[in-house]
Amino acid sequence: MKLDFYLKWLATLAIVLATLANAFDVVPLNKVLFLIGCGLWGWVGVLWRQPSLWGLNAFCGVVYVVGLLR
Repeated sequence: MKLDFYLKWLATLAIVLATLANAFDVVPLNKVLFLIGCGLWGWVGVLWRQPSLWGLNAFCGVVYVVGLLR
């Protein structure tokens, strides 16, 4: 299987876990997992040549980095 197959499922798992961590107020793990998921989905967007996918995840990644630094 191709690299993008594993990346997209790993990214999805990270975002699902981040959502659970967020629901149970597990800070800063929620933001770290969201950042990992966004980074992986951004990478998939680059591999798929989809600017909307990597652009959205780049923006979300910046938001989570700012959230971690606050």
